[in-house]
Amino acid sequence: MSIIDAATFFGRTLLPTVQGSGGASRRVPFTFTSTKRLRAVNAAGSPTDTTWAALSEQDRVNQELQAVETGAFVAETAGTLGLSSLVSSFNILPLITMAVNPNSIKWSQPKRFVKRDTQDGSVFFHFTNSKGQNNDILTLSFSGNTGNINTQNGIDVSTAVGADLKLRIWHDLYNLTREPIILGGTLKNDFFITYKSVIMPIPITFIGFFNQVLEFTDDAANPFAKNYTFSFTVSNTSPDLDTLVDQLSDALGAANLISGVRSITG
Repeated sequence: MSIIDAATFFGRTLLPTVQGSGGASRRVPFTFTSTKRLRAVNAAGSPTDTTWAALSEQDRVNQELQAVETGAFVAETAGTLGLSSLVSSFNILPLITMAVNPNSIKWSQPKRFVKRDTQDGSVFFHFTNSKGQNNDILTLSFSGNTGNINTQNGIDVSTAVGADLKLRIWHDLYNLTREPIILGGTLKNDFFITYKSVIMPIPITFIGFFNQVLEFTDDAANPFAKNYTFSFTVSNTSPDLDTLVDQLSDALGAANLISGVRSITG
């Protein structure tokens, strides 16, 4: 199911957020959130659980994506921590905007096939989707470090900056991975991860669920900076991943062609 077409996202790509004014790579904060958190930030204006659950999955996720993309866009274009100012207003951050991004993301997507050995040799059975692809489910594996979380004189959440903010964000991320998959009755709790990098220069939102609670090591040898890992199973993306990579390939191919023509013509 495609939520937002890649052409729309491609038109909104802001190259300076990747290159920066001096050409150096500039950090674009990763964002994490869920249905639970998006509903908490505007509980008074949110539809009832019954009404929300009655919406089609695409309509419900579309509404959630609007909030996700608006928050991520604010964080990116402002060059700040975006919604971190809401720390003093909510028990949980509606949009977790990383003060220190994960330092590694592994994309893993095996192929769906079964090998059967016969008298005449091996036979392979491929299980394909509507596009004829035998791609299995995409899994993202994250690893990172909290950065300095030495809060020294205690934590003041009303003015959370620096180590205070990093510690608060880490705890919210940990709590996010522990959230229930069902929110009372039959309302599904969707999870959203948005990021943008040099290799994926267009913001992409992954929709799915955490397949493990965030893992971390509380090491006495390094008490003020903690390593962590977690993994995420992707059920959908916005924009559609196949469309996005096709358009990126086309755009990069066109850019290389133009560059080649310029070099030939001098």
